[in-house]
Amino acid sequence: MKISACVIVKNEEKNIGRWLNNMRQIADEIIVVDTGSTDNTLNILENAGITPYHFTWCNDFAAAKNYAIQRATGDWIVFLDADEYFDASSVQRFRTEMTRYHANKKIGAIMCQLVNIDTDNRNKIIDTMIQVRIFRNSKDIYYKNPVHEQLVTKPGKYIMQKCFDLQIIHTGYSAGILRKKAERDLPILQQREKEAKTQNEREQLYVFFMDAYNCLGVFDKVLLYAQKAVKSNMKTLGGDIHVYECMISAMIHLGKDDKEIMTVITEARRKFPREVFFAVQLGYYYYVGRDYLQAEQYLLEARRLRQFAEKDIKAGKAVSDTSLNLMPMLYGCLGDIYIRKGQKQQALEISLEGMAYYKYNHLLTKVLYKSLLGRPVVEIIQIFDCFYDRKQDGNFLMEAIGWQTSGKFAAYYYPIHDTRDKVKLYLKTEKFQGGTAVAGQQLDLLNHSALAEVFVKQENGEETLPSVFAIMPDKYQRLSMSKAECQQDVDGRASIRLRKQMKYYE
Repeated sequence: MKISACVIVKNEEKNIGRWLNNMRQIADEIIVVDTGSTDNTLNILENAGITPYHFTWCNDFAAAKNYAIQRATGDWIVFLDADEYFDASSVQRFRTEMTRYHANKKIGAIMCQLVNIDTDNRNKIIDTMIQVRIFRNSKDIYYKNPVHEQLVTKPGKYIMQKCFDLQIIHTGYSAGILRKKAERDLPILQQREKEAKTQNEREQLYVFFMDAYNCLGVFDKVLLYAQKAVKSNMKTLGGDIHVYECMISAMIHLGKDDKEIMTVITEARRKFPREVFFAVQLGYYYYVGRDYLQAEQYLLEARRLRQFAEKDIKAGKAVSDTSLNLMPMLYGCLGDIYIRKGQKQQALEISLEGMAYYKYNHLLTKVLYKSLLGRPVVEIIQIFDCFYDRKQDGNFLMEAIGWQTSGKFAAYYYPIHDTRDKVKLYLKTEKFQGGTAVAGQQLDLLNHSALAEVFVKQENGEETLPSVFAIMPDKYQRLSMSKAECQQDVDGRASIRLRKQMKYYE
């Protein structure tokens, strides 16, 4: 069994090296088709010992991909984009899985789970879907459509096999990348619209236009094409769900009336009662409207639907999973409702469950902190250390929780870089006197942080109040409190005025 790995590239210097390393672990043949790279892509290929084929770009992705597969000599073709790669476990089991499928001559294509991650947002999982990226090398299997090309074959010729043991990571859905793709695709779509001879051909483009404008942030056009798509005769598996999702998002961005938005969400929920997305949206709108009883009802229902969806995904029944993005919002809102009800234990359980999906959500993180209030600071820090890195996540935690938190918690997580940061933390934690005693008691907790060094700074063997004065830039010393004012600051009374004056540090 011979495996051919194919790809078309243009200015993929950031991705092509990783793609080559990934494919060389599973493939016997590498086919690279360049469509006009002007960056360092060709040099990288040359250094890697790859001689690319050159294809004159004609605004047709299907034509370029068909050009590539025509040059493949393997029994099977793996056609991943340059910004896609198999995860480590999939690489290890690839040959074993393919040997099993190769024996069944009726199998013409393999459907794998594709995970879209946002590299601009801490590799957050955007969604998952099922995509065909592996297929037999046959003249009866080829690509169609200039944009959003699809693999097609003769009806009844082959069957497709789902394989969730092979997982593909896709990095091309980051916001910045999507915008560039949309700018590239839009002229092609506009040209296809001009050349369309029938209404059916025009209707096929509605969803593509909707997606392109969505990436560009032109939400009036998103709404227009989404409405056209809903009214059209073009129906695809799971397609209507995506259309309604984009429609609702566009209406929110355009500031449409809440009642109008709720009407669309309700309509979508009636059509797709098992979809998590619409149940979460309903719950969120009731939450924003402070109808916490209704919000809790829909959010709990969304949580149950999500659990059903995960079972379906594992069983290979779901085509896509677009609700992952909403999970932090679901658990954050639900947890906040429990906090408001005084049910801290339920809030803690919900927030911990939500952390498994995505930990960098301000509301969810704040709910976790609030659910732990009343416990020793050391215990709170121990729990947070299970999810967050002290050095990397300090700024995020302070943004999410706010500086109204415990001085000890802030002191532990806030990153100290220079004198200015020390001043900021010193002021924010409102420790203007008694610093030595506090630091002495909490040295282990503070882990010898720079804050502790400020606290224990001594002159002539005596504790110094002027530590805050000494390290502040001269031009701001005039804004400092007097020693008398510092004495009053034990209760935090004078610090409010100082923080207003010290805008420089905010």
